Amino acid sequence: MRRGEVAVLMGPNASGKTTLIKAIAGLITPFKGKIIIDDNTVFETRRSDGHIVVNAPPHLRKIGYVPSDYALFDHLTVWENVMLGLAKKPFSRHEKEKKVRDILEFMSLERYSNMKPPALSNGLKQKVALARALVAEPKLLLLDEPFSSIDPASKPVIRYELKKLLASWKITTIIATHDVEDAFWFHDRVLVLNGRKLTYDSPFLSEETISNEYLAKSLGFNVLEGRIIRIMEPGKYLVEIGKSIILATRGSVGNKLAEGSLVNIVFPPVVSKLTPGCSENVEVNSLKGNLLEVIERFDHVTLLLEIDSSKVRVNLLRGEWEKLRSMVSGNCLTLILPENSVSIIEKREPGGRNA
Repeated sequence: MRRGEVAVLMGPNASGKTTLIKAIAGLITPFKGKIIIDDNTVFETRRSDGHIVVNAPPHLRKIGYVPSDYALFDHLTVWENVMLGLAKKPFSRHEKEKKVRDILEFMSLERYSNMKPPALSNGLKQKVALARALVAEPKLLLLDEPFSSIDPASKPVIRYELKKLLASWKITTIIATHDVEDAFWFHDRVLVLNGRKLTYDSPFLSEETISNEYLAKSLGFNVLEGRIIRIMEPGKYLVEIGKSIILATRGSVGNKLAEGSLVNIVFPPVVSKLTPGCSENVEVNSLKGNLLEVIERFDHVTLLLEIDSSKVRVNLLRGEWEKLRSMVSGNCLTLILPENSVSIIEKREPGGRNA
């Protein structure tokens, strides 16, 4: 990572996000590998036998760590909790007190210095935990699910304040999260763990994003499994999904894919055409599905369809849905996908191998 960069570490449950964060912080010991922070090796094992060669203790790694539950001590005041961040630092009592006073003032926490965590909101608890992590001026800041305890209405403000804080301190930061909205706010770099392997490492707002199955789903794209039945030309594939045939002209796939390869078809929830009923004729890029649910929102509706045992979401403006609903006599609808809206990506097994 570049100095001062903010990376968002994403991945499904049990993908290893918290384990990786704790390993970097020195709170757990990996079986093997190497961890380098600011050009200094803080952990390393021999490749042959896994013997630990280097394993720096947490307080010598120059890391600020904020766990998802903030890990504040309820019997201590805000001042005392922040002071714990300097517990093993070689500063005099006077220096420590000045550093605590400065960080509390910087983060507008002075008025809460004599209060205890149970009396604080989750947003304030997060700020106290951040103050404790930053008071020792770490080289790297690790945040594990920092917004998981914040109510939805407060999250935008808390995200804004954290982003402003990180920009001010210019501190290299890794934010572990399962919420894709965090990536929109902190999108210098996005890392995706899946099957305990890094499957994506790139800027977030790029066309490459939907080449990763987990990110595509997190962003609201529909992902359906299919099989290539014909390679018409480079970058142009006919894919079979159940009884449907899809023509995909965009994609991120390897050169080893051949007819018969399993792939994922990716398309957005906003489509050009949705028609009532299901014809018996098999037309290219027509998906027939059963309407399961209609979720009504202020300005649009989301339809949940079942297509070949998979759930597909379709967003329509309210006016479009009202017209369509008047023509729907049963639960069957036909989804028509334009060629340029369909991408094809490699289907990977949970362990990260190609299917």
